[in-house]
Amino acid sequence: MDMARLKPAGTTGWRGVAGIDLDIVILLVFTLIVPFALGTSTRIYNDGDVSWHVAAGQWMIVHGRVPFTDPFSFSAAGKPWVAHEWLSEVVMGAAYSLAGFAGLAALVVTALSAMMLILWLELSRWMRPLITGAVLMAVAVTIIPFLLARPMVLTWPFLAFWTVQMMRAREGAQAPPLWLAAVMLVWANCHASFSLGLLLIGPFALEALLEEPDKKRVIVGWGGFGLLCVAACLVNPNTYTTLLMPIGAFTDKNITLIQEFKPTDMSFTPGFESALLLLLALCLGRGAIMKPFRLLALLGLLHLAFQHMRHQVLFMIVAALLIAPSLPREVEADQTSSERSAGARYLRIAAAAFVLLIGFTLARPVSPPDSIVNPTRAIAAVPASLRDQPVLNSYSFGGPLILHGIKPFIDGRTDVYGSSFVLDYHSILDGDPRALEEAQRRYNFRWALIAMDDQRMLRLISRTPGWHAIRADKNAVTLVHD
Repeated sequence: MDMARLKPAGTTGWRGVAGIDLDIVILLVFTLIVPFALGTSTRIYNDGDVSWHVAAGQWMIVHGRVPFTDPFSFSAAGKPWVAHEWLSEVVMGAAYSLAGFAGLAALVVTALSAMMLILWLELSRWMRPLITGAVLMAVAVTIIPFLLARPMVLTWPFLAFWTVQMMRAREGAQAPPLWLAAVMLVWANCHASFSLGLLLIGPFALEALLEEPDKKRVIVGWGGFGLLCVAACLVNPNTYTTLLMPIGAFTDKNITLIQEFKPTDMSFTPGFESALLLLLALCLGRGAIMKPFRLLALLGLLHLAFQHMRHQVLFMIVAALLIAPSLPREVEADQTSSERSAGARYLRIAAAAFVLLIGFTLARPVSPPDSIVNPTRAIAAVPASLRDQPVLNSYSFGGPLILHGIKPFIDGRTDVYGSSFVLDYHSILDGDPRALEEAQRRYNFRWALIAMDDQRMLRLISRTPGWHAIRADKNAVTLVHD
């Protein structure tokens, strides 16, 4: 990627109020300040899945291999498990082992900073700094509801970089460089969003086939690149199963039971509505003209974002990049040596500041607050005699239990447990006494750890003979079965 900044011809920079260079202001705000503010917030731990991802990474580091069966729960012990995010989990496990939760924060800050830098470098080729800053703000407000120390966040820079490389290939009327297949190989071992990267090859390849006179060259170049990327995706511990994982996830009939896979609700993600309105205003107000296949890709991603709210971030990253060249260009494509030197100077300043911020992040003592998804105090208070006994737990507590060395009944790995199991669990969650009786007969629960939010399940267990509470706080109730 060309690291030089673009300026209007005949100028040495965009000057704002009191002569402040807006270029470096936008760069520092969105590649350093915003990532640091978001990535060091305790909200990044606000999901039980964070804990089991860390535990999985630690397990792999200790055992020196990727698990193929469940080593964590008692209810699904030994059942097949496709650990398709294994590489991200190893990185998370290593970061946690080295620096605790501060290590996870440093990973999130790094991922956000890298993503924002990639976006800034590309958007500023086409837009003035204030417009670039507005689009980056739209991306920032969109990611906030989904900002967690999980593999998906670590792979947002992959999507931004990949999209930019597809666009650069078309600018140069060339097929993408073959070395990008190595990026796909790493991406496929980190998170299932690699499938979007594969799909994005299609629109740009069709665009090349439509516009380029040498059709054979396009077919060989883009077709060969696509096949190489598919082959790279198969280089993982689970081979073709990883390639099929995204399909299985979206065909699971229980997918909408998970909050982030529910259809978009603007009351839950108001930032997404604001971001969409901003992009719409830019396109309508400035006469955007987008190439047909790119427009189709963008509409397809928007459909996914409305169908499953977790795709809002993926849509916004790609949309920001695709919209930029469709607007009237505000900066010159040619650069003087002084402008290239200024761009390099900006990046050196940002790099130095980034190192300082990461050092500060690692030095800060960090721990997730005791909460409805991280009941740290409740788990610490569990009597030693119960810790190795079968437990009925709230869904969000599964990950923290695993990280504390306790085998849960259920956690966020719904693919391990299967659709029938998850449906039966939700029956208990909804207060069905027959579902609880059947589960008790089968699993012989000796204790339960229930979130205060799961009131129907809590009332059901409390009213069932043989159960009584031994501890309660604002987040969780611990009960035992006689």
